[in-house]
Amino acid sequence: MNFSEGTRFTPTKQQAQKSPFKHLLKPKAGGIGYVLTLMGTEINQLLDVTIEYPGHPSPSFWDLMTGRLKRIKVKASLIEIPADLKQSYIESSEQRKKVQKWVNGLWQEKDQQLEVFRNTPSAD
Repeated sequence: MNFSEGTRFTPTKQQAQKSPFKHLLKPKAGGIGYVLTLMGTEINQLLDVTIEYPGHPSPSFWDLMTGRLKRIKVKASLIEIPADLKQSYIESSEQRKKVQKWVNGLWQEKDQQLEVFRNTPSAD
């Protein structure tokens, strides 16, 4: 399991890092790159999960445990890992750029999904 943002989203963190995404922090591709370097021949897909917490832009575990977090929206999808990404992320700056570009593309899709989640009324 890899959490590519590295930390929980807050508007303050988003502004501090000048994130180009409306609903996300910048992703960190290093974890994915290392996994692809070490296990690329063993894996062909990744499970991408996007979670929206309606009414709670940055809930805590305590919010969940105390019942303040009433609903979540989830989209999960299997994504094929391109074969050309399964090379050495560690030894090649070109490979790092490829993986970073791919992860940024996933983040653009994720940001769009969050926009859809936030603009679609829930059937409560």
